[in-house]
Amino acid sequence: MRKKIFDVSLWVNDPPENSCYSHGMPCASLVLPATPYELLDALEKIRLGPGDAPHWHIGNYCFASTVIAMSEEQGSIYELNALAQKLSMLDERQTIAYQGLVELDHAKNHRSAPLSLLIDMACGTDSCRVMREVRNDFELGKYCVKNGLIPNLKELPAELLGVLNYEEIGQQQRKAEGGIFLKKDSITTIGYAVQNSGLADAHKDLDLTLRQPDYTILLEVSGSWSESKRSRKVMPLKLPASQEALDDFLAGLGDADWKETAWEGLDCRVPVLTDRIWNYASEASYCGEAIAFINQMAEKLAYMSPVELPVCKALMEVCKGGMTDAGALIDMLDEFHLTSQADTPVELAEETLSAALSEEQAALLIPHVKLQEYGEDKHNSIKGPFFPKGTNGPFFFCALFRESGPGKEEPWRINNWRNICGSTIWAKAEQLPARSWRLRFPSGAGRCGTRSTVCDAGVSPSPAAPAATFTPPRNRRSAPPSPT
Repeated sequence: MRKKIFDVSLWVNDPPENSCYSHGMPCASLVLPATPYELLDALEKIRLGPGDAPHWHIGNYCFASTVIAMSEEQGSIYELNALAQKLSMLDERQTIAYQGLVELDHAKNHRSAPLSLLIDMACGTDSCRVMREVRNDFELGKYCVKNGLIPNLKELPAELLGVLNYEEIGQQQRKAEGGIFLKKDSITTIGYAVQNSGLADAHKDLDLTLRQPDYTILLEVSGSWSESKRSRKVMPLKLPASQEALDDFLAGLGDADWKETAWEGLDCRVPVLTDRIWNYASEASYCGEAIAFINQMAEKLAYMSPVELPVCKALMEVCKGGMTDAGALIDMLDEFHLTSQADTPVELAEETLSAALSEEQAALLIPHVKLQEYGEDKHNSIKGPFFPKGTNGPFFFCALFRESGPGKEEPWRINNWRNICGSTIWAKAEQLPARSWRLRFPSGAGRCGTRSTVCDAGVSPSPAAPAATFTPPRNRRSAPPSPT
């Protein structure tokens, strides 16, 4: 599992107030380092336009040696992600050396280093010498004398060493070479650092251009255990791939059968599916049939149209099942319909007032209304969650409908939804075949002056993708008022 370095918020224009929206503008949360598809998905959520540069803010520093706060004035989100990738690969010694380089630069220049320089530091930890056993000037002075680092004291008789002022010697040495004591916290010192060589311009060799990857699913595959090497061979596998390519890959691992391998998901065109790949393989067992299923999923994602992709992302957020359920729903995408509408509480308030009033009355009243508070109250009254997605706008009101008998409604509680304000989903009876499902999305442009209507999309079971594989949440509560 990759190491988590930063939790960041992304937005366009105004600064965020919370993780879901920002002064009427969408905001997305992202964990760095992020994969290409995760970063693309986040930029879709904030509706980044051509020529726009996303704003970013670090909400949580998960890296132990990040002692100086960073801001977007230091560089772009792409540089920050590249830095997070480098930091995630450092070992303990390199991590302390990176901290030393950062603090040395800050002490010398009294400013936050640009991200390009921080990348150079993360790539050039060998240029910093760290002495873990030295924690103060006295210990530094004693270390320097013992190791002959003070020319005038090299030939000093042993009987005179006890009368030396080691603290003063250490202080003079620290100031002369520009060293610094590193602290784990306000109390604990973890060593002494000094830069002994210059940094290479490593950032100039990085290509920070965000491109569509040449895969839809990326796996990290581990081969069988080698007793002679005391390790496993690990290789990345890009899917979809032909059968010939899969056979060549397996041979490159040195294994004769997929049963001898194991894998985990690294990236996916629908990011929420990435972690489910490992769960599916561990439950279904690592075998040729399992890799064939995942490869087939990758093919479906590769040929998914721009219209189908946001529908797929929305369904995968709702469906908390495994890869089998996801595959069944992907086969049924044409039976679902997703429409964008109010993106934020502010737009929901504007839309509600414009629907209830004439154009002139709405224009007169809206500037005097606390739209944020009114939109939140309206949202709570209809029990509709804000559902951040990409492409068609980052938020949708959606409801999951299940047949429960004529005229009956069944609410379902869905827990642990990412970036969702409220989590109640209501079910309403429809004249549908047994065990069928219906997703209902209010339509409309979601802007001032537009009334919302309801568009239904029925999902009927089929031999290829039975609806029974879509398992609903189990907590049943009393039915809330129907939004329609």
